[in-house]
Amino acid sequence: MLEVGAQSPVVSAQPVFGHEVEVPDSSGRPVALFFLRYLGSSVCRLQMAAIQTSLGRFELAGVRVAAFTRSGLRIARDQVPRFHVLYPMCCDPEGSVYRQFDVGRDRGFIHTAKSLFTGGGTTIRRALSLGHGYFEGSEDQCSAAFLIDGDGKIFWTWYGQSVLDCPDIEDMLSQVE
Repeated sequence: MLEVGAQSPVVSAQPVFGHEVEVPDSSGRPVALFFLRYLGSSVCRLQMAAIQTSLGRFELAGVRVAAFTRSGLRIARDQVPRFHVLYPMCCDPEGSVYRQFDVGRDRGFIHTAKSLFTGGGTTIRRALSLGHGYFEGSEDQCSAAFLIDGDGKIFWTWYGQSVLDCPDIEDMLSQVE
């Protein structure tokens, strides 16, 4: 896992819509970088909505937001506008950028059960209200989130241990507001 203080991997990716995403950002702005599951996942949809809801606060803090998904481009071109995603969403179906950031897989039933007993049940209920789409990604892919400063140094990290885990966006925002 990448830790606070580590240098971010250098990544350049074309989002589904919009201009190229660079990490670290070439303009020197901090970046809030999210790694989601696949776009058909109910938990991923919940995360997309939470990021979208917080987008204005990140922008007011001068932070650029970008996300990666394990979904392919064909599905993403349908799902991104359908869910009104206004931040850059990049596709990484092979997981090469996920590997650069050491974003892992669900570690099994124990971690999922722990998530269920520590708030994951609420996550599931909220996520299922958004529906489930295509099963086209890695079912065991976990999420992750990073805050990266303008020089490419990581100053906040979060790694999910279960497919039910979601980053605490309020905690992220508290680091930059």
